[in-house]
Amino acid sequence: MGHCHFHPAEGRDEARLVFDNPYPCRFDMGLVKGMARRFAPEATLTHDTSAGCRQKGANSCTYLVLW
Repeated sequence: MGHCHFHPAEGRDEARLVFDNPYPCRFDMGLVKGMARRFAPEATLTHDTSAGCRQKGANSCTYLVLW
């Protein structure tokens, strides 16, 4: 159900992930943050609400992961 699109930033330790699934933002954020911190304890996650948010009627949510 739904998809997760992974867009790595060329030459940088960051990626943009776009989720278009029926799950709440906090659920997606927990999964992404937990997995990122498993490999890089200093990893951070930001919900990019400027790209829209499913809780506010958008079709997807975008997250920025830095490690």
